[in-house]
Amino acid sequence: MTENFWKIFHLDDGLKENLWKNADIIFDTSAICELYNMTNEAKETVCKILDTLSKRIWIPAHVMYEYLKNRDKVIMNPIQEKYKNPKLLADDIKRELEKIIRTNNDNNFHPYIEETSLDKIKKEAETINLALDTIKKEIKAQYEKRKEEIENIKSNDILKECIEKKKIGKPFSFQEIIEIIKEGEVRYRNMLPPGYMDDNEVYKKKKGFQKYGDLIIWKEILRYSSVQKKPIILICNDKKEDWFNADKKSELESPRHELLKEFNDCVGSQIWIFTLVQFIDLLREKCKDETVLNLFNDLEAIKNYLLEAEIKKRYKTPLKDSMLLRCKKCGHLFEVYADNLNFDWEMEEYDERGMGDECHYSSTEFCECPNCEKDIELTLNVWEYPPNVFNEQDIEADDAIIIQKMDLYNHILFCKKEPCNHCGEWAELDEFGLCDNCRAEYEYLLSKDD
Repeated sequence: MTENFWKIFHLDDGLKENLWKNADIIFDTSAICELYNMTNEAKETVCKILDTLSKRIWIPAHVMYEYLKNRDKVIMNPIQEKYKNPKLLADDIKRELEKIIRTNNDNNFHPYIEETSLDKIKKEAETINLALDTIKKEIKAQYEKRKEEIENIKSNDILKECIEKKKIGKPFSFQEIIEIIKEGEVRYRNMLPPGYMDDNEVYKKKKGFQKYGDLIIWKEILRYSSVQKKPIILICNDKKEDWFNADKKSELESPRHELLKEFNDCVGSQIWIFTLVQFIDLLREKCKDETVLNLFNDLEAIKNYLLEAEIKKRYKTPLKDSMLLRCKKCGHLFEVYADNLNFDWEMEEYDERGMGDECHYSSTEFCECPNCEKDIELTLNVWEYPPNVFNEQDIEADDAIIIQKMDLYNHILFCKKEPCNHCGEWAELDEFGLCDNCRAEYEYLLSKDD
C-alpha cells in the first residue's frame, strides 16, 4: 500500500486546507432538516453564512425531493417534541399539600400537626397554588405563541428560500433508479454503505425506492463529482454506522472507509463527511474573511445547541465513559473522558442501616475547559448499600454545568464487607474475622503482654 492510499482515510491538516480552499459543499437531507429545530434567529445566522458560500454549495436532486416531501412534518416536529402543554411539578405539589392538610386535621391520631402550624400551612399553600397556577398559565401562553410561530414557518420559510437559491442537481431517470436499486440489493446484503441501515427492522415501513434514498443521493454525488473533478465536503447528520465509523467511546471517528475509497476510485479526488457540529468547527477554524466574521460570532451557541441535542438524543441514560460539560465562563461545550480521571475514592461517611452500613464515597477530580482553559473541579459521589451493592450516584461541578453525567458504576470497586466478629462493624475483615480497629487493638494487647 502506498502512502497516498492511506491519506484518503485521514483528515490531516493538508486535506482540511485543500477541502476548505477547493471543495464543493453538499448538504444531505438530514443536515437540512436538523436546521429546522433552531429558532428563527439562529436560522437567519445560518442562512447568511450559507449565502456567503453560495457559489460552492450544491444540493442533490434527491435531497431536495426528500426535504420537500418531509418539510411540513419536520417543521411541526418541535411542537410535538418541545411544546407539549406543561405539567410541571405544580400538580404534584398541590396534591401533596392537600394530602398533608387532609391527613393532619385530627390531633387524636398520628400523623398530626398543631392547629396553629396547620393554619399557617393552609395559608401558605393557597399562596403557592396561586403562584403555581400563574406560572403554568404563563408557560402555556408562551408555548402557544411558539406553536403559532412554528406554524407560520410554512408560509414564511427563510431556510427554504435559502436552499432553493442554491445549485440543485438533476434527478436520475426512473430506469437509472431501477439500476441503483439492483446494486443496492447487493450492497445491503453485504452491509456496504451507505443506506443499508434503512433496510433493517426499524425502517421496514419505507416503501419502494425510499429505503434506497441514501444510495441514490450517494450515486448522484459520484455522478456530479466525476464531472466537476473537485474534492467534496458532504454535511450529513445521519450518524448511523452506514455513514460513519465509531470508536470505543461511541464518538464519530471518521466516514466509512468504503465510501472514501469508492469516491477516490470513481472521481480521482477526495471527500470528507462532516456532521453539522464538525462543519461549524471547520468554519470557525478556516474562515478568515473579515467581511463575514461577524456572522460567526453566534456559531458557538448554535454548535453547542446541536451538540447538546445530539448527545441527549443518542444517550437516554448516563454516558459510560465520558460526561458532557458546559463551561460557565465561556459557554463552551466539551466532553471529559473517564480515561483522564483518577477515581481516587475515599469514604466520606457511613450510616448503620438494616442490611448493613450505607457508605458514601467521593473522588475529587480536575479538568480544564479546552476553549478558555478555565480550571474546573468535579466531585464524584457514590453510595454503597447494602454492602457491595452500587446504590446511587451524583456528580457536582464547580464553574461548569453538567449536561450529561457519566455512569460511575464501572469506575468503583467495593471491597467485600462482613460484620466484625468482635465489634460487629461492617468492614473488610482479616483471616480471623476482625476489622482493622479490632485487629489493631488485638495486636496492641499482645504487645502489651510481651
